[in-house]
Amino acid sequence: VRPRMITTLAALALLAADDDWNFKLSLGFDASGDAQTVTNFRVDIEGDQKADEHTYETLLRIQYGESEGERIRNDLEVRFRGDWKSGEERWGLFSDTRFRIDEFQNFDTRLTESLGGTYQIYENEGEKKWNLDAVFGGGFRLDSGLTDPTADEFVPEGNIGFRGSMEPSERQTLKGSLFLYPDLDGLEDYRTFTNIDWNYMLDPDQGLSLRINADQEYDTARLVRSAWNVKVMVQVEL
Repeated sequence: VRPRMITTLAALALLAADDDWNFKLSLGFDASGDAQTVTNFRVDIEGDQKADEHTYETLLRIQYGESEGERIRNDLEVRFRGDWKSGEERWGLFSDTRFRIDEFQNFDTRLTESLGGTYQIYENEGEKKWNLDAVFGGGFRLDSGLTDPTADEFVPEGNIGFRGSMEPSERQTLKGSLFLYPDLDGLEDYRTFTNIDWNYMLDPDQGLSLRINADQEYDTARLVRSAWNVKVMVQVEL
């Protein structure tokens, strides 16, 4: 994991040198000392670049957890998404790439790629700035180090879903997404990914925010966590 993480951090450092990119660092930590001692932490480094014709988003996420001194979580994920406007006002194109390393799944690494179109269902530039997009396309899932030698490493997938955002107030931002990835080989199996992100600006001058993020991934063909991954985090603009 370490060489890949160093390479990813170096790539993010090169992007950060570009003035068009904006980066944020989120830190989350929790510990309990009840029936068992559990310690978890998460680090997110997010970046985005917005222009008239495109939007780029990137994420590096590191998560680690222990219970009674035993490691129970150890994973790293890198995401990159690009959205491009087309000639039609509401239509667009997207590319979504994710790479994951996880010690506690039945695969060592997972690479997913989705390509397709977007359609803006609703947009309101009023006080709350509602926005809702539909997403549709296809791609693939490529796993390595599978514990089941009979399982397919490469699986073509479809992709349908929704992405939305709103600003309840000047200091608040709420974003959400729901994606379904059916296996195109037989349609018996599928993946889902759900994400909810709430941000409250504590200090606009310092770029300091309180953030609550919750996501869930469900996979009928793999031993992927189905429980919600919820973290209360402090976020700062870099």
